Formats: sequence, C-alpha cells, structure tokens
Amino acid sequence: MKINLGFNEKWLYKDAKRSASLTFYICWENKGEYYPAQKWNDFGAVILNWWMSALLRLAKGAEEDEFVFMDGPYSIKARYNHQNDLVELRPKGTELVWIVPFEEIVAQVAIAERVVSEELKRLKIEDKESLDRNLAFFEDALANHK
Repeated sequence: MKINLGFNEKWLYKDAKRSASLTFYICWENKGEYYPAQKWNDFGAVILNWWMSALLRLAKGAEEDEFVFMDGPYSIKARYNHQNDLVELRPKGTELVWIVPFEEIVAQVAIAERVVSEELKRLKIEDKESLDRNLAFFEDALANHK
C-alpha cells in the first residue's frame, strides 16, 4: 500500500499566489490498483491532514473511519481490527477490498506528509496547512499506540 504523489510546479505556484489550498496528484495504490485514479488531482495537503485525523481516531479505539477526498464523491472506508492490527479498506464505488497493516497506513501517510513538506520547502512555498507541525503531533500521538 502506498500514497502516490505528483507535483506540478505551475499549479503549486498559482495556488500559492492566490492563497488557495494547494492541489497536486494524490491517490492510494495497492497491488497495482489506484484509487480514485492514478493521476487524481486534489487538495492534497488538506486531505493528508484529514487522513492523519482518521488514523488518530482509529488508534484511539474507533473501529471504523473514512479517508475522504475533497474533490468528487471519493472516500475509503476503513474497518480496523485492533486484535490483529489489520485494516480493511473499501474504496467507495469499487469492489476493491484491501487488507493492510495499520502501521503500514500510518507510515505511508507520514511519508506523504514529509514529501509534500519537502517539496514546498524546495519551492519556497508557505506551508499554510502546517504539515510539519501536524506531522510532529501525529507521530507523537501514535508513538505509544501499541
């Protein structure tokens, strides 16, 4: 399981100039299947923060949550089996069912946050969504998960 990202510098600079939330390619990939699409363009920094919040709720005992995309009717329902530490992921509008270790999802979302943060630093674009601060909080909150 992986969170795929792709950046278009022109889009990022345009969004930053308008003080808009940043858009870039972001999707989930598992065993060659992409959701919602391989080059899905969305408000990536915003939804990564939402996904971190969903993971925190699951870590704190929730059995179900949802990883939501901002554009379109796309989301991934998550059912967490706390006993075996596996999460059943069901992308909306598909027949796909992915079984993924909780820690793998946590790691992939954290990696995606770091990659976005580094890209913004490289391009000297302000991190309006506080990715670094939110990632530090996320990692600290999950440090004692198990």
